[in-house]
Amino acid sequence: MSRAARRSISGLLLAALLAGCQALPPAGQAEEGDREFLSALATRYEALGASEAEQYDWPDSWWYARRAVRASAGYPVEPVDPATRALSGPARENLGSARADLLGVLDGGGRILAPEPSARAQAAFDCWVEQQEEGWQTADIEQCRSEFVQALGEARLAARSELVVLLPGENGAGAVAVQTRGGRQALDRPYAASASSSPDAVPADRGDLSPAAVSGLFGDALNAVPQAPVSFILQFEAGGQDLTDASKQVLLDLTADIRRRRVPDLTVIGHTDRAGAAPSNERLARSRAETVARLIEAEGVPAGAIDVKSFGETDPLVRTADGVAEPRNRRVEVMVR
Repeated sequence: MSRAARRSISGLLLAALLAGCQALPPAGQAEEGDREFLSALATRYEALGASEAEQYDWPDSWWYARRAVRASAGYPVEPVDPATRALSGPARENLGSARADLLGVLDGGGRILAPEPSARAQAAFDCWVEQQEEGWQTADIEQCRSEFVQALGEARLAARSELVVLLPGENGAGAVAVQTRGGRQALDRPYAASASSSPDAVPADRGDLSPAAVSGLFGDALNAVPQAPVSFILQFEAGGQDLTDASKQVLLDLTADIRRRRVPDLTVIGHTDRAGAAPSNERLARSRAETVARLIEAEGVPAGAIDVKSFGETDPLVRTADGVAEPRNRRVEVMVR
């Protein structure tokens, strides 16, 4: 059969698959930053499928073509698991170790920072597994293996690129410019990403990452960043230690925030209105602050992490004349860091 005829058969095979994939949901399921990787992966799988078709290996040709269709439609495609193939024990162990190395690079940012070599590495790995299972074309086995090793090395090196992602803030994402000696790229959308392989390289647009992708890449660093300080105001009924009904809900919000922090640090400040004498108000404010501190300690916060202070009537929320009762000034402020 001529090469042109074989290519025609390969093209028809892929076209048949594409026509038969109407059950797939609409394209666009991939992370934005993975699209370049999936496009390159689809191209590699198409080539492998065509090669298998030329050798009349229709089952493997269809297998590669199905993977090409999924990748081109924007669906994640994982490297084949050697445990699912009929392999000898040593071969399965060797390929399992290689797959772990590959996933380490892919999940460590390779799909985003090194899309082309990462795609070559995954396709070559799948080829290696497929040829190893057949077990008789030793030259093809070695070719796929060597291509995998080379591409994985390139991907691992390229994945060390510097990745900049613009995170959204409370008032929007703002904007930032990534500049190297090679060029400049503006990031002005939430989760927009740019990668630079060296100080002389032109920053490469990596699209918009999803929050899940950012968490996967930077989770440890993001978790290490302290949460922003927050303040809660608890108000009291006149002349005593009882929280108002509204402040009882605020107390629940306060304790929930404390539980979300790894090592909370708190300042509890008591205040009163100007009804009554200043010395007694100072004592009342401290007593209220200590009451709140005990409630916080009951949530498991060590007493040493709570700084209790009393400002008495000296720092009112609402300015009043002396002797005036003002409910908003009867309060305890809790600053959580």
